[in-house]
Amino acid sequence: MLQTLTAAGSGQGVDPINKMNWTATEQFKNIHTQSPFDPASGNTGFTGGGMDSRFDWQMVSTSLNDRHGTAYIPNSYMAFGNNGSHQLNQPINTGTGASPAVLQAESSILDHLPMVADYRLPAKMQVSVGQVPQQVINHESKPIAADAL
Repeated sequence: MLQTLTAAGSGQGVDPINKMNWTATEQFKNIHTQSPFDPASGNTGFTGGGMDSRFDWQMVSTSLNDRHGTAYIPNSYMAFGNNGSHQLNQPINTGTGASPAVLQAESSILDHLPMVADYRLPAKMQVSVGQVPQQVINHESKPIAADAL
């Protein structure tokens, strides 16, 4: 499946963080998404085994990865709650990637971590809005007041 998604040609998928290897090593812990579950939570029916694999992805097209128009914002891609501080092959709540409450929730109800990333929309679009928003993202994630535009 991955070979098909990343094959050259129209619609080619690109890994925005360029980490196509996701082995169970310290080097790749911050991108692992499977398995955050902690069997000690008392819940059943989830996959145990600990954080050791990158099973969840956001692939982008080459045009989303070129930093023009609508584009992926570099360094914004992450596995939610995972900063690589958890113990390898252990639940996500052995780390400090989010508040203890978030880590506890992730380790008691999830088989996989959600992937998040930020994307930039072009500054000029032909749209009409009912009212001007209170803040607008200017350049890569720098909020500015709408009345300062």
